[in-house]
Amino acid sequence: MKRYRIFITGNIHRYGFRHLVARLAEQNDIRGFAQYLGLSILIEAEGLPGHLEPFIAWCKKGPEGCTIQSFQMIEIPCAQSDSFEILPVEIINIEKLLLKNDAHSPIPENKEISFKV
Repeated sequence: MKRYRIFITGNIHRYGFRHLVARLAEQNDIRGFAQYLGLSILIEAEGLPGHLEPFIAWCKKGPEGCTIQSFQMIEIPCAQSDSFEILPVEIINIEKLLLKNDAHSPIPENKEISFKV
């Protein structure tokens, strides 16, 4: 079992990204959540590696018509989530979501994974 935090920016609104990712998560037995944060989307996905691979591949492309500008992903500790949820939109300070670890970040230091978009 693995869990990833995925942070995507780009022209992603008005394409049903959260709902489509939730449907795909259900189809692949993936737990976690999707949440719009300002003009970006944060996804946490937990499941078996073989189930996560097609899910992540879809997230790198997104729904038809959207444009992904950046895709960042790190592995984080499993949370044993029971389901995949769509969380309400939140307006946040993007600096709090940096995917790299620093002295002020609540995110534990983990191996960073990079993908070409």
